[in-house]
Amino acid sequence: MVRGKRAEWIGNLTAYTVAGAASSAAVGAALAFTGSLALPSDLGAIGPSIAVIVAVITLTRELGLLPMPLPQLGRQSVERWAKLLPLRTAAGLWGLDIGLSFATKLNYSGGLLLAAIALLSRHPVFGIVIFVAYWFGRAGSAWLGPWLLAVNNEEVGGRDVSPLIAAISSQRKLFAWVHIAALFASLLALTTTAAIGQGF
Repeated sequence: MVRGKRAEWIGNLTAYTVAGAASSAAVGAALAFTGSLALPSDLGAIGPSIAVIVAVITLTRELGLLPMPLPQLGRQSVERWAKLLPLRTAAGLWGLDIGLSFATKLNYSGGLLLAAIALLSRHPVFGIVIFVAYWFGRAGSAWLGPWLLAVNNEEVGGRDVSPLIAAISSQRKLFAWVHIAALFASLLALTTTAAIGQGF
């Protein structure tokens, strides 16, 4: 990758990642704060037990055992931002938009499990931590772009992101299995937490 293009690529991805982390943090905090207002303070192990049920549902859905549409808006982020605005600004806006987690199309159900956990935790800082961590996992595919591309890396950093989108799409099955593994690990952790009678 040419040095100037690399710097542009890193700058745009940084704007995307930081903006997405900010909106993800806001969503995690809002869900947990809503839980603190709406749920009793003495949930104890009931919280993790409810989350276990959600984890089982999401895991069986991802394994194809429970065909279930995801509740979602089903919209894509605004592509024309790249044509109307400087690319750095567009990248930041995409991050803000996609980082909201539920404002754009959902491919996997893990975000719903995180929403349930944040709500049941009733702790805004905990909600922030899990949603920002989730965002970094989502943004990671964009950071891996140069290694996923099967075309000349010099194309990275321009306005045409279709080669990157195609490269990410070609790895969809791998991403799905990583997602399933993460859901399974979450299920184990939640089950252990519920079994020892501990709350969030």
